[in-house]
Amino acid sequence: MFEDYGWLAWLGVAIALGAIEAATVDFVFAMLAGGALGGSVAAALGAPFPLQVVVALVVAGVLLGVARPWAKSRFGARPEGITMGTASYIGRSAFVTETVTQHGGRVKVGGETWSAKSSDPEPHEPGDEVRVVRGDHKGETGKVMRVLLKTGRIVVQGVNLVKKHRRARNPEEQSGIIEMEAPIHASNVMLLDPKSGEPTRTRRRIDTDGTKERLSVKSGVAIPRNR
Repeated sequence: MFEDYGWLAWLGVAIALGAIEAATVDFVFAMLAGGALGGSVAAALGAPFPLQVVVALVVAGVLLGVARPWAKSRFGARPEGITMGTASYIGRSAFVTETVTQHGGRVKVGGETWSAKSSDPEPHEPGDEVRVVRGDHKGETGKVMRVLLKTGRIVVQGVNLVKKHRRARNPEEQSGIIEMEAPIHASNVMLLDPKSGEPTRTRRRIDTDGTKERLSVKSGVAIPRNR
């Protein structure tokens, strides 16, 4: 029975190995699948089972030794500047699903939910001057115009400009294309040290009268609130 349908059995093994390869993408199981296809061809040509096994092993060995290194260098190489795993999410915007503090929180990015912690103990406020420290707009500086607490995003003056069509809402307005700031995630920016003008983390100080102050970790200088 196996002699009549041996090629089909080898083909089934090749398909199973191909499915595993699709999940691992390491080019090992793809080479083994190639060996199984070799065994399937040998079976279809009427070769005895021991010879089918030999053919499958030889083909798989050749593919692992020759084809796999080429495939990994051609398709598995990581372009410069491209990161994998959690590092690949650095600088990307995320949707806050649970309030994020220094102690924890939950965000959704790339369709997946991750735990997250804030790098700054103090929330940003309208009027704060901040600098983007990660993401596409890294290095840009501007004042916080709006804080979106529910999404963990802020709107920074002159940063992340997008063009949008505006429809006139009254006779005095004109429809047309306008340029406006789109929100960015608050974790992408840091407050500026009043002394050096460089991005800094902050710490909190409560004065004797109960007033809360934000202090620059770099210089110890208080960062004024713009209220």
